Amino acid sequence: MRLPVPPRFPNRRAAYALAAALCIAVVTGCGTSGTLAPNLAPETLVFVSGPLDTVAHVVQLRWFGTDPDGEVARYEFKWNYEPGQAPPGYDPNAWTSTTLTDSTFRVFTPDGTSMPTFVVRAIDNEGTADPTPAQQVFNFRNDPPNVHLVGSPVLPATTLPVATIQWQADDPDGDIALAHYLVWLDGNEAAATILPASNTYTLPPAAFSDGAGGYVAGAHTVHIRAVDDGGALSLPDSFTWNVASPVGDVMLIDDVSLETPIDYLAVTFIVSLVGFPVLTLPTLRRSDQMPFGVQVIAAPGQESKLFAFGRRIEEQLGYCHRRLPI
Repeated sequence: MRLPVPPRFPNRRAAYALAAALCIAVVTGCGTSGTLAPNLAPETLVFVSGPLDTVAHVVQLRWFGTDPDGEVARYEFKWNYEPGQAPPGYDPNAWTSTTLTDSTFRVFTPDGTSMPTFVVRAIDNEGTADPTPAQQVFNFRNDPPNVHLVGSPVLPATTLPVATIQWQADDPDGDIALAHYLVWLDGNEAAATILPASNTYTLPPAAFSDGAGGYVAGAHTVHIRAVDDGGALSLPDSFTWNVASPVGDVMLIDDVSLETPIDYLAVTFIVSLVGFPVLTLPTLRRSDQMPFGVQVIAAPGQESKLFAFGRRIEEQLGYCHRRLPI
């Protein structure tokens, strides 16, 4: 039995031409129109746990995307706010890119309630975005924080133009550690100092400046507000006291009281360490009959002048032979 002999081509060039024709036939047979199928856009879903009627301004959202002919490479999201409810400087056309599928949001809700729309879209591996992004409308709520100045009293009746205030604050539906504070003097809230999370602040001498090298003496009122992470403002708290201008050349640093021997040592140690003799003397009495002291510093090697000056102060103030009652 003789097997059929395959046809022979006249030359190799004819064989190559036939192979090329077969390849073209295979490619053109992939689609009815003779072209590759177009890239299909991904789809996106968004999820939120719990009721949707009213949600706290701190909320965790989840989303998920699928791509029928590829894979999801990343996501983009944004918030669409009702008119007048967006944070200052917010760009409603800007998208935030992420590869995450969930995130915790602290939604800007300064007036107690807001109804923004969360929008998220998947982006596939070819850069095509979901043309119909997933959307979810929320009704967020946010209760304002509370802040109160503390101290007995908050400040002494009269101080030099430097004063330290302290306060306590809480947030009924959020983390008060994420709040910041506004502090201002005499009704000028537009020029308030913005403070990060803290509970104390020293009003510097510049806050009392008259603009001509001196200070504005007399009654002053300090105000404070808390602002939570959703932008809600607390009611203000305030305190009024008297400020006296210093007499002579006085360097004002702060008004933090010295309560322990270590506190006093911290003030004088550096001066003594560099060789300046220091003398501390009682000068006046406070309302509780404790002495109010003054610190005198002399040049290195001038101890005799320092003691002579201290003696003169004691003589002028009548402290030479005075003793505190026991």
